Amino acid sequence: MVNQESINASPTMSIRRIGLPVVLQDFGERYLLAVYLSGSPPALWREVLRAVTTHAVSDATSVLVVSDLLTFTAPDADVERWLPDIDRWIDATNRVCGSSRLT
Repeated sequence: MVNQESINASPTMSIRRIGLPVVLQDFGERYLLAVYLSGSPPALWREVLRAVTTHAVSDATSVLVVSDLLTFTAPDADVERWLPDIDRWIDATNRVCGSSRLT
């Protein structure tokens, strides 16, 4: 569902990862990781990210963006290992949102 916030968002908005992910919580067999984003993305961007990560080949689950913080659960806490996945999710989302025409 596209709401007014999505319609008002710039279609050229480009969100980036700021810094390295950090481990917020250890659940034993899963870890909650988080990384800051360069801004608080609009609702459409968050919806696209959810779709991108749902169809990605990855062990990450429960991907969520709240304000400018992207969180997800993963089977390991190796933050360096997750950098390519996070950047791929963000880049794919930026491409989809940048090519959409909201009129």
